[in-house]
Amino acid sequence: MTGSEHFARQINAFFDVMLPVGGVAATPAIGYLLDSVSTAALLGILVALTTAIGIVGSLPFAWAAYVNVILFCLLRPLYYSAMSDYATKVFGFQTFGRVYGMIIALSGLVNLFQPAIDAATHDVFHDNPIPINAILTSLGFLFGVMLVLYVIVQGRRIRALQAEQDETVSLLVSIAEDESEYEYSTFR
Repeated sequence: MTGSEHFARQINAFFDVMLPVGGVAATPAIGYLLDSVSTAALLGILVALTTAIGIVGSLPFAWAAYVNVILFCLLRPLYYSAMSDYATKVFGFQTFGRVYGMIIALSGLVNLFQPAIDAATHDVFHDNPIPINAILTSLGFLFGVMLVLYVIVQGRRIRALQAEQDETVSLLVSIAEDESEYEYSTFR
């Protein structure tokens, strides 16, 4: 987007260094996030990061290119860790391989649209990536917010059901304790 092949090579070299460094550097923070925030909050962080990457990736400035690389290099390990954590928490270890494999397979299927997206960028938008970035960023934000809201609503519903079940168990325990105070005997 800056029109400079030299700058593109600089960004590419920066990316080559930052991708592994970002993964290693982000690991402690990712572990903390996975252990301390809710699933909805973690998904919200992912939506915020992907939206920021889409917005910053549309800006034709050198600083934006560097920020975009940094954000992506932090998002990538967080995304893969969060997806495996989510699949494990929701579906359990026994089905983890199938569920995580399905997530990755669906991502691969979506990537089959890449040639069409590239063609639209070149032919429809005359090598201007901003409209495609705007469309994909908007769709990602929309579906991401919908997913976060769905997880929040379902979490509240599940917590309400658990509270109701806990109340029922508590009531049954108190009834059983009350009845144990009385001695029962049999007639002979």
